[in-house]
Amino acid sequence: MNDETKPRDGHGDSDRGAHAHDDRAGHPGDERNPGTTATVATILAEVRDTAPMAGREQIAEMIRARLDRAGIELPGDEIDELATQVTEGHD
Repeated sequence: MNDETKPRDGHGDSDRGAHAHDDRAGHPGDERNPGTTATVATILAEVRDTAPMAGREQIAEMIRARLDRAGIELPGDEIDELATQVTEGHD
């Protein structure tokens, strides 16, 4: 095997070969991505400041709309939990 045919990950004929770098890279939509986490935190702070006395359903809808505009997809149960956290913060 010469330098041109040698896999770049150093694992010979490993199944992972071409994907080794991709496995370590962050994915933009991944909720563990620090940028996504910061964006969600900012959205929650904005919603809390914008509608401090809104009900949980209204808060959930505001969070959904802002996440959608930011291109962030979260499951409905996570959005409901975030809405609950925001509304419990102003009791």
